Amino acid sequence: MQPGVRLGVPVPVGGSAGGRLGGFSGVVGVLVGAVERRPAVLAIAATAVMVRLAIPVLSLWLGSSDQGNAPSWTTTRQAYDLLAEGFGPGFNGPLMLVAQTHSAADLAARSARWKLSCPGWPT
Repeated sequence: MQPGVRLGVPVPVGGSAGGRLGGFSGVVGVLVGAVERRPAVLAIAATAVMVRLAIPVLSLWLGSSDQGNAPSWTTTRQAYDLLAEGFGPGFNGPLMLVAQTHSAADLAARSARWKLSCPGWPT
């Protein structure tokens, strides 16, 4: 870094800050001065902004969605409820399969074996 330059803003060399806090001039000097004069106020303001931006996280729905998430007046939700009532809870749940494979060929061989072991599986 060159002497007399901070963040691309020239400042006086030799310890004289020209009366400004931090030794910066222009808009940068005003911002640096505001932060140095009231760090607690700006920390509270920054925290409030971050909390406000994080509020939508509270309404996130994580996981797999299905027709059980639809409004209760829709026909798809009513059909979902009737199936769950007739066959028990979890009947309409998603089926997730996990397999440890070491290559794409291994994955293809495992899925082919699985399809052969399940009669009626669409190919």
